[in-house]
Amino acid sequence: MLGLPTPGLHLMLVPLGVAGLTALLLPLLRQAQLTRRTASGGPEIETEHDRRETAPHRRVRPERLTAPEAPPSGRPVDRDPAPWRAIAVFSSLAAAVVHAEALPGHLDAGLPVGVLFLAAALWQGVWAFQVSRSATEARMIAGILGSVVLLGLWLVSRTIGLPFGLARAEVGAHDVAAVAWQVCVVLGCVVGLRASPLNHHKPLGRLGLRTTAWILLSAAVLALLSFTVAP
Repeated sequence: MLGLPTPGLHLMLVPLGVAGLTALLLPLLRQAQLTRRTASGGPEIETEHDRRETAPHRRVRPERLTAPEAPPSGRPVDRDPAPWRAIAVFSSLAAAVVHAEALPGHLDAGLPVGVLFLAAALWQGVWAFQVSRSATEARMIAGILGSVVLLGLWLVSRTIGLPFGLARAEVGAHDVAAVAWQVCVVLGCVVGLRASPLNHHKPLGRLGLRTTAWILLSAAVLALLSFTVAP
């Protein structure tokens, strides 16, 4: 329709998706390494005698009554290790990459269809970044509603077709993967809403082995789909 080099643009989107996953994984890996270093060589514990000796020299700062001090340099930042949050964030990011890859091929069906895929990819990517920083209740509800809307549009497009140029299409490998990831977003947010909000304001991190393995498996599936199956 627009004369875009679809294969070339499709291949350009692959490294962008891998870069996005890497950008989210690297801070988590660095945080885990810093935590191990601190645990192995942390500062000495202050004794009761030391506290008595230094007590007269201590002064209460007024700002401590209103805001906590920033963590000392070199100390790990407290992070949220909740598996549901990591699954929701990386599932949304993976679904965003799938929608971005499908964009060039769907532009031939009409500009509204292309805009729909672009909006879905941008929304899922931005949502994943925001929830990785702070998982507020409003963002989790938005993740559920947004994913349900996208799943509903996909179901209509695969049964009766959409009214603005996208006829009924067959279900492919990209469809199955994107649907699975969006269902994971919904389930993860539902679990998050039922969980204690104690750590929701903290950045995502300190992931366990199983959660990290699931993230790497999702990245491998995404790479396999990108290089072997046309969207």
